[in-house]
Amino acid sequence: MSTPSTLRVLAIETAATRGAAVALLRATGRIGPDGELDGSTIRVDGRRSLDAGAGDRPSHARRIGPELRDLLADAGIAGRDIDAVAVDVGPGSYTGLRVGVAAAKGFALAADAPLKGVGALDAIAVEAGASLAPGTRLGIAVASSAREVYLALFELDGASRPNRVAGPVIRPRGEAADWVRANASEATTAIAGDAAVELAEALGTGASTLAPDTGAPDVETIGREAIRALTLEGPDDANALAPLYLRLSEAEERLSHDRSKDDTP
Repeated sequence: MSTPSTLRVLAIETAATRGAAVALLRATGRIGPDGELDGSTIRVDGRRSLDAGAGDRPSHARRIGPELRDLLADAGIAGRDIDAVAVDVGPGSYTGLRVGVAAAKGFALAADAPLKGVGALDAIAVEAGASLAPGTRLGIAVASSAREVYLALFELDGASRPNRVAGPVIRPRGEAADWVRANASEATTAIAGDAAVELAEALGTGASTLAPDTGAPDVETIGREAIRALTLEGPDDANALAPLYLRLSEAEERLSHDRSKDDTP
């Protein structure tokens, strides 16, 4: 991908029931071959929340179109002025991911802009890694439901950038610690995410916990990581990009259960 002196990125975050948002980021300066912004800055030209009011049901599908239009209008630009579209591809809320990825694809197609998906757990690891020392072995644990948790393991490089070494996977909460032990070459020293405290206690290794209320990354992190990834990897195939669900939806689980009963002799 080319690295213009100014890059406008539309970022979409809908992986969580709460905290969903869209944002407009502008990177000014040259982007180096390592994906880092060389002597440049990233500013946020605007963001809009997709959250419903207190006590209301999530309304991503209803709100995302109007909020995107208002976001661009507030910034005084048109869709054709967008240089790239970034979207959280999960894992996360089944409905939220479907809405967000569909909106990102549609917008990228209409704006003739490259599209880049960013993993939710990878983005949370970036946020957590900013406060950790190089070499830290970091686990991410995010609640999927009352019974299951999303997991991934990372090692931080010399610049405290996370490199994923295992996951993402979904496991029953009672099996999360066993999965970490089986996939970590050394003891995990820090855990982030809204299931971090529970996992740290189950591991019993004294791992520190971060961001215990974080169930999804911030939309600005999605945009920043997309800028870096576009330079290193290029854009994703918009036709092939799909949400990372890791599990069936409730409707699909019921259908699968019904079919298994039908197949029972």
